[in-house]
Amino acid sequence: MLATNLGLALGLPMPRVEVIVVSDWLIEHTQDLRINLSGFKIPCRSGKQLGSLYVGSERPAHDIRLFAARTA
Repeated sequence: MLATNLGLALGLPMPRVEVIVVSDWLIEHTQDLRINLSGFKIPCRSGKQLGSLYVGSERPAHDIRLFAARTA
């Protein structure tokens, strides 16, 4: 949240972020909240987490090249 507030203070476009509470029930019923590590599925932890409206890209390298082209 510090980075977001700093970016906003500098006038940069930043996604909205909030502290959210993730319940045990949500983790148990959402397959995407498991991390695959060496064939094991490890559930994420419940509790307070940082939530962002920025979804991201399935091709992060593309975003970096696009950003570099725009700033050059």
